[in-house]
Amino acid sequence: KRFLRRSRKTCDALNGALAAQDPVQLRREAHTVKSLLATFSFESGRLLALQLEQLAAGGSLDGAEALTRDLIAATRQLAAALSADA
Repeated sequence: KRFLRRSRKTCDALNGALAAQDPVQLRREAHTVKSLLATFSFESGRLLALQLEQLAAGGSLDGAEALTRDLIAATRQLAAALSADA
């Protein structure tokens, strides 16, 4: 349940950082998601978060919209799988 609550907040924060065009906040949120997904050994999602984190760390947001969309989808996919198991 904790992951489900946190994943919703994190997805909202990712969207907010992207909407604000804030690479510092986007990097921070991507890092948070990367850690969450690594906890569940969700490697494909973790790699998306790593890509977004590195992109934002470089100060660029080119391609961030697609990466953010894919990362949110991956996070929701894991949340749905965990909900089904609960």
